[in-house]
Amino acid sequence: MTYPVFFKGRKFLPGHTGLISFLLFLILYCFSTAFPAHAETDTETLTVFFEDRPPLAYQKKGKTTGFLVDITSEAARGAGFEIDWQQAPATRSIHILTEDRVKGCSIGWFKVTEREGSLLFTTAISDPVPVVMVANRLSAKRIAKRRHAEDTVADTSMRMIRKRPWHYGAQIEAWLARYRPPVIQDVLAPQHSMALIASGRGEYTFITSLEADYYSRHAHPGRLIFIFSPPDLKPLQPFHILCSKSIGHHSIARLNMGLEGAGAPISWPDTERE
Repeated sequence: MTYPVFFKGRKFLPGHTGLISFLLFLILYCFSTAFPAHAETDTETLTVFFEDRPPLAYQKKGKTTGFLVDITSEAARGAGFEIDWQQAPATRSIHILTEDRVKGCSIGWFKVTEREGSLLFTTAISDPVPVVMVANRLSAKRIAKRRHAEDTVADTSMRMIRKRPWHYGAQIEAWLARYRPPVIQDVLAPQHSMALIASGRGEYTFITSLEADYYSRHAHPGRLIFIFSPPDLKPLQPFHILCSKSIGHHSIARLNMGLEGAGAPISWPDTERE
């Protein structure tokens, strides 16, 4: 005796082509729900910390943007990552990543020996960083009389604002170790260091040429800060993406491939983009 099978009000008999079609549909449906399409699962979320540091990395109209943000975002997309941007002071982010409390990264760091033991680094995301000396109105007159940046660092009557936990590159670090000038430690955002310079709390500091251009045009108009490019001041090391060890070497390799695809290391523009 043959028993009919009913589906959506229609009768299908065994051997009927409709039954075969229905069974194929059922099999494909079960397979698709058990094994989702690869495109839906091949993107991972990556936490990336950044310090408010215009025009390198900052918030603009609710969006994270900047010179370093753009290249990092493009590289992450190419590597299959979706970035969860988290703004945090540099001291906090590097502490979190060094302690491996978060599986994530941070942008805008030099690859230095003392950090390689507890952190992972990508390949360079930029060319060597162009650096300038920034001073206030009073100290600018004294600095202008000197030809070399080293002469200013050697003057122990002038105070340098040092941003922690930044590393200032082999050349400047060597000068600081040799001459031991008075240093005012600053752990707040770079804008605060510029405010200390402009107000006379410190005489000078070193920052990237791109940041100096931004602060001279936006944050401190009216010539409150002065920019110097002494001939002995060489570009610093390239910037890298710094990551916690838990992210693993495989993810670093993926990011490196993404950076290569994004055209890294990228060159530095003379001025910020508008």
